[in-house]
Amino acid sequence: MRLRLPLVVDRPDSAAVTPTVPAEYGHGARVARYEPSALSGCRSKRPDAVLLGIDLPGMSGYDVGNQLCDEFIAAKPTLIAITARIAVPAAISGRPQESPHI
Repeated sequence: MRLRLPLVVDRPDSAAVTPTVPAEYGHGARVARYEPSALSGCRSKRPDAVLLGIDLPGMSGYDVGNQLCDEFIAAKPTLIAITARIAVPAAISGRPQESPHI
């Protein structure tokens, strides 16, 4: 079964490299570079899981994930937080407690 996996990232290097991992297992990862396009893409094609960059410039990945779960009450996609950072900034590191979905 081929999974639908949108990838929400803001960095071009992450957008180029990250989709290769699901592709190795036969799955497709569509890249959505910014939050609004990610949300609209998930609304039009229900994803099986969403790979969310946590440190996005507008809404954080946690905020995007919360909004998706609020909209897809009955069939929430699996949310996977990703980051290219070695150390997560303090402003973001406490967010998982605020986001029960990720």
